[in-house]
Amino acid sequence: MFQNLNDPRRTQWRNSEDELLKAFVMKYGTNSWSRISCTLRYKTPNQCRERWNEYLNPVLQVRKWSPKDDENLLRLAKAFPNQWKTIATTLSRSAQQCLTRFDEIVYAETASHSVGGILGSPFDASAPNELVESGVVYPHTQPPNADATTLDQDEVIALKEGYSRLANVQNKKERTRLKKAVQEHNHSKIKLRRYRDLQRAGLIDKDNDFSSIGDNGSDDTTKKPSSAPINISNETSREGTSRVQVMVDASNHANTKLTSFRSHESNYDSCTFNLNYEECKALGTVFPTEPTFW
Repeated sequence: MFQNLNDPRRTQWRNSEDELLKAFVMKYGTNSWSRISCTLRYKTPNQCRERWNEYLNPVLQVRKWSPKDDENLLRLAKAFPNQWKTIATTLSRSAQQCLTRFDEIVYAETASHSVGGILGSPFDASAPNELVESGVVYPHTQPPNADATTLDQDEVIALKEGYSRLANVQNKKERTRLKKAVQEHNHSKIKLRRYRDLQRAGLIDKDNDFSSIGDNGSDDTTKKPSSAPINISNETSREGTSRVQVMVDASNHANTKLTSFRSHESNYDSCTFNLNYEECKALGTVFPTEPTFW
């Protein structure tokens, strides 16, 4: 279906569209203009962005221009030529407001010098504007039009769609997060029920933590460890004895050495460096060999 580009609904703004735009900016922010424009049937993303930045933004000042504001505007226009975004940020106004007011001041100044001041002072806000006289009108900077008493079917559908999207406070991410939380809650309930059934059947102890129970009902804490991958009980060493017996003998020999070392250490503590080896031997101190530091 072809769309009429000359339709005034595509350029002019109404009160209902302004209210919807404010609500969607509060919901989606100022970086999702494509998403916001989908809810406004006759507006593009650029139109929505310009309408917000030039008219609906609450940061913008809508009061009349004072002589002090005009002086600041002329000073900034001289310091930053053709940088209306920077000037608008400094004055807390829109770029279009600054440009329009600058044209009014320049036109009034030129007319006052040429006609002799008939058209008023340079700061006269009622001075004619070249942009207005030439027919250049920016719809995104104009006040909204009143809503019609009878709306077309397309407009009614667009408004209903916008209101329905505003009513949908919980978006897809929140619904998915809620669904996942419900699934985890149900899974924990099923796991607890399985643990109680196994405990009632006597398959697990009451002191066991049910967190060790797997999804198949098995308890990892009561499992017997598996045997070694290599069985060495039947293997023999080079001397013909069992390898297991060799390991046991080595362990016993190490324990004997450790006990002997501890007894020698206790006997050595009873001696002093003033006694020689013979005197320590007479006192009952036994050394395996004669100390090398005497």
